Amino acid sequence: MKKTKNKTLFFTLTSALLLNVAISANTQAETPESKSNMSETNKEISQLLADARKNNLYQQCGKEPLPVQKEDYKKNFMSLRGLTGIYVNIDDIIKGAKTRDIILADNLKQTVIDKLKAAGMTLLNKEEIKLIQGQPELSVFASYPKHLSKPKEGEPAMQFNSACCLASTWTSFQQGAKVLRDPTTSFRLSTWGEGHSTSDCSNLTEWYQGTVLKTIENFIETKVKADTEYEKEKKSASQKKPADKPEIKDKNTHEKKDTKTKNDTSKKVDQTHSTQKASTSNKLAVKNSEKSSCDILTPEFLELFDSDESAINVKKIASLDKVIKVIKNCTRYNFIIETHSDARSEIEYNKKLSIERAETLKDYLYKQGVHQSRFTTKAFGETKPLLKGSSDLVHITNRRVVVKPILIDEPNNDKKSN
Repeated sequence: MKKTKNKTLFFTLTSALLLNVAISANTQAETPESKSNMSETNKEISQLLADARKNNLYQQCGKEPLPVQKEDYKKNFMSLRGLTGIYVNIDDIIKGAKTRDIILADNLKQTVIDKLKAAGMTLLNKEEIKLIQGQPELSVFASYPKHLSKPKEGEPAMQFNSACCLASTWTSFQQGAKVLRDPTTSFRLSTWGEGHSTSDCSNLTEWYQGTVLKTIENFIETKVKADTEYEKEKKSASQKKPADKPEIKDKNTHEKKDTKTKNDTSKKVDQTHSTQKASTSNKLAVKNSEKSSCDILTPEFLELFDSDESAINVKKIASLDKVIKVIKNCTRYNFIIETHSDARSEIEYNKKLSIERAETLKDYLYKQGVHQSRFTTKAFGETKPLLKGSSDLVHITNRRVVVKPILIDEPNNDKKSN
């Protein structure tokens, strides 16, 4: 009987809804009588809907949502951790710019190589990347102003208009990865990227060149951040105390007390030996760790001096102190410290300024306890620029200090500061 009633109610409801649609679609002018009829119909529909809910004609939704398992993932930039080599389409960048009469610096590629090397990475070519697991690739895509593009056949050339000139780059870092729902298949995923644009087309050569280097620097900075954060997490995990184990009570409690007294002396002896052994092991571990880090030393590029200054920028002291720590620990190496300047003054003045900067570094290293025989300084002035141009980025890059490690036959264990 209940089923028949529900069916009747359902068909009645359907008919009422269709009637309401028909009335609403009526294009004739409304009259007081038609308004009254529509009002009555709406009341009937409301009542029918109420009856439908009361009789459970429609399936009710569950009050509790389906449980979803929480999955914690690392931030995207952590995928850069541990990179030792990447492919960068630097040749394509230079070639693409050249087709638009934008001639980038001859040493742009070498500068990229040096920056990656200073961060512990190698610039791989297209063949080498095939041998690296994950095949990490950093692709820089350039968009050029329309007036630099060759017109299609039959179309007029686009004229330069400074008011609507736009240049841009977009960079994407991709590498192999697996998706949890399908671990049998590998994918190439992009986990880092950035974009740059400018409407100032007065010096596009300088802008594209500076943007490429800025992108490389930002990528390296993110990679270092990933390595640092990973080490912090690793250290934090190792320092977590294990949960206290519940005490297991023994029936022979009195026997344990007697045995404890007898074993106290032997335990103290064992603990003494264990402490000495652990101390020796820790020293060896530290020594091996230092040796390992020294084996992968690369030239360090530092920005220590402001323009036209021979005093070290106080904000850069921390980065210099890190290098000094390496110099002290890596006794199997001596170091060459090069000072360079930008080209905004006369050659002789810049040479003199580089010499003054070298002397400043000598004094600072000496005060920090580094023996003078451990390093030599060379002042080059403006004679060895990394970049060509006149932008602030070019000047900052050229106004650099380079610390180069030199492996020697015998360690400097007997060297003491004066």
